[in-house]
Amino acid sequence: MINLSAESIRAIITLAFIFASWIGMAQNTLTKSFDKADERLADLMIFGLDHGIESVMASVTGPLIPFVVTDSKGERTIKRLMTDRLEDGLENGLTLLRTDQTCDYGIVVYDGYLTVGGEKYDAVIVRGFDRKDKLGYMIGQRYQLESSTEPFKKVGNPIFVGNDEQLLK
Repeated sequence: MINLSAESIRAIITLAFIFASWIGMAQNTLTKSFDKADERLADLMIFGLDHGIESVMASVTGPLIPFVVTDSKGERTIKRLMTDRLEDGLENGLTLLRTDQTCDYGIVVYDGYLTVGGEKYDAVIVRGFDRKDKLGYMIGQRYQLESSTEPFKKVGNPIFVGNDEQLLK
């Protein structure tokens, strides 16, 4: 028989409660597939993906200059985010969306990497947000830059990367 002090029992119960709370939080985590996104947001995200791929293809050597597209009552506005470092452009785009008070939908598009089947690819990534949704969405399109032996090409189809925190509040 094990003798435990009241303090030890309290500590065990507290740890059990914390563990149960974590399990409960994990079970209540909201996730949604891309096909559950509002149709206008999905269209905006596909537009951003296509525009991003076309921009990389036109530059020949990449990388994509990050950009934001907002949709307010059907009117789209595109803003390129020219910065010294590409990472700063992405951060500026996220800040722009976080502080926007008027748009219905917003996306930030940037050059990144996706790993599929253990292989790392260059990719255009789109993070999209609908003011009425609790979550954001991420999609990506892998690509291979032009080389001396091969032309630029998309690799596979666009993929749903996952959900994102909601930035439009």
